[in-house]
This record gives sequence, C-alpha cells and structure tokens, in this order.
Amino acid sequence: MGNIGFYYLLIFVMVIWMAIKIGRDSTGMGIATLVCWPIAVIPLITNWGRRDSDIRLQFVVLLVASGLLWNSLDKVALNAERARQEDQIASMAGQDSVYAMQIEAERDGVRYGRPVGNERAPLISLDASGRPVAPTTSGDMAYYLRATGHVGGPAAEGTLSRSNIASAPGAVGQSAPSSAEPTLQFAPAMVKVNATPLHEINFRRGQVRLGPANATLDVPPHFRFIARHQLGLLSELRQIPVDPTRTLGWIVHERVNLRSADFWFIEVSFHEVGHLEAPPPDAIASAMQWDAASATAIFGQPAVPAVRGMDQSAVKLTRHGAIRFRAPELPDDQLELGLRAVRLMASHTEVESGWSHVEFIGESSPLTLTQWLESLKAESEPAVVAEREDGQHSS
Repeated sequence: MGNIGFYYLLIFVMVIWMAIKIGRDSTGMGIATLVCWPIAVIPLITNWGRRDSDIRLQFVVLLVASGLLWNSLDKVALNAERARQEDQIASMAGQDSVYAMQIEAERDGVRYGRPVGNERAPLISLDASGRPVAPTTSGDMAYYLRATGHVGGPAAEGTLSRSNIASAPGAVGQSAPSSAEPTLQFAPAMVKVNATPLHEINFRRGQVRLGPANATLDVPPHFRFIARHQLGLLSELRQIPVDPTRTLGWIVHERVNLRSADFWFIEVSFHEVGHLEAPPPDAIASAMQWDAASATAIFGQPAVPAVRGMDQSAVKLTRHGAIRFRAPELPDDQLELGLRAVRLMASHTEVESGWSHVEFIGESSPLTLTQWLESLKAESEPAVVAEREDGQHSS
C-alpha cells in the first residue's frame, strides 16, 4: 500500500509540473492538462526541444509511474481475491471437503497438463485412450487427484498413503482397470492453522454455518467470528491451543484488544460424541443449568490448570454430538460476563432441520451428558501448529 501512495503522489507532481511548463506557452492547454493529462501528448510534440516548455522528462516519468501504479493495484486486487477464496475454501472444508478441493483446484488453474502459469509443476500425462495416468510419486499425485476428481471420503483434505498411491489407476506395477475405477482414500492429516497477522484476519459477521454440527450461528451485534484456520498467532498470544479436530473458530467482541495477552473470547467447537441423552431432573447438578426446550446445558469448570481461572461453557446438543461455546480462563471479575456471553451464543445458534436433539432415532451414546462433561476435565490440551509465511512452524 505504501508504493501505491507514492505512485499517486508522483503522478500528481508530474501532472502539476507539466501543466506549469505547458502553461508558459499556452494557458488553455495547461488547464486542459490538469483536467485530462493524456492530452499533454499534443504539447509534447509541439514543444519538443523548447527549453521552457519541453515536457519529455515529466511525460516519461508519468507514464512509468502510471504503469507501476496499475501493476500494484492489480496485485492488490489479486491478493484480495485469493484471500477471499482461501476463506471460502476453509469454510467449505468443514462442510464438504471434496468440493473444497475442487474449488482449490480450479483456483490454481489445474487442468489436464501443467497448471496454468506454473510451467515447473508436474505434468499429468494421458494414456492412449485419452484418460489421465496417475503419477508415480506422492508429490505429483495431488495434481492428478485435483485434475481428475479422484477423491473420496470425508478426510479428502488429507494426504495420500503409500497403499493409496499403489492402487491408483496407471501407477507403477498396476494396470488401469477396464471396468469401475477404484476410489482413492486419503490418510488423515492435521488441519492447518495459519499464523495470520492481526491486520489480515477476516472477521465474519452475520450468519456463520457450523458445517460439522449442521447448524448456523447468527453472530450477535458487536461480535465477530474468526475461522479456525486464522487462529495461529492469536492462539500463541493467548497461550490457549487450538484443537484442529474440534475447534470451529473463536468469537471476539469488537472492543476487545486482541494484542492483549489476556483478552477474553469464546471458543466454538463441535464434539461428535453421538446422541447424548438429556439428564433427568433429579440428576442435574446444582452447578449446571439445563434448558430442555433448546437442549442447552450451561455450566462452569476450573480451567486446566486450575490456577488459570474458570471456564464458562454452554453446550447445545444435536442429534449426533454437542456444540460447545467456551469462554476460557476467566478471572473472578469476568465470570458473569463469560456466562452471559456463552448463553447468548447458544441462543443464537439454530440447528438445521433433521439434526436437532429431539429428532434422533436409534441408540444413544454410551455416555450420559454428565459423564461427557466430566470427561472434558480429563482431556489434555492439544498442541496448535501454526504455519507462518516463511515456512516455519510454531507451537
């Protein structure tokens, strides 16, 4: 952005300078140059070589600055579009990982052959019948998968295992099947959490779909939602790890200083633990509030370790798991604030039709709601892996 401002300033100075020099010979043409500088090509020719009104230097500098400005604006637009697509892919990955890979492949220009604009990328060759042949290395296999659509399973955003590569059509030692093609399966991989700088974080307002939970969160006014893949630096700053398998994002208030080491926030996570039975009235602990109409439990627990304050949580049950809103590590003077905040988020979450807690038919989870809540205390905190732009990892 600094270069763009400099180019604008340089263009402004050159136009004023040209107008002054042209005005020495023709006042009308000088004013016209101020209004529309390309018209200066006329005095550029007529005043060529005149000592007081020659504008060759200014005109050349103006053309160069205009070209550099255009190039910089084009790069800014491309980067903004790419960031938007990254957010779209990350959001879609939680709902349909296969479709997310297809979007990513189209963005990278992957077709049969080399990806557009990347002549060093691996080549996808075709056999005699015109069908793509799978590469023999796992590095090239990713391009083959994206170009041909050979993806399968909910873990499609993972990496290939050796057995998967060996079973791919056209791999070394394997002949392409004449009938149905086998579906390639992916080995699971840890979800990437980027070390996104604070000024580049994309804060989401309004409705946010919580894909794995089949629910929609209507973010309340003055709050902002940060998707999981952008939480690397914030997680390091706050010293609270991101669970790559459960965390969906964080919710922060617009007045919270995210550069503070103890800012408060709400973690949104989904636990696919099956259908948890609602607790009977006589089994509800005094420390837990249960709302049967919304299938929501509100409770507090000591943080891990306990010296780091209290966690205030609201758990909204669905037919296949639990959506947890947690305000972690709150000091005593913020307990009421955290309690109200998590209750508010739970009330603003709407489970999709067919996935609500009361619509379950079948066997319930072996755990009761109380037992599952107790198991949360014993879980160890996961390690966050943040990828920086320089390729380094932090944890």
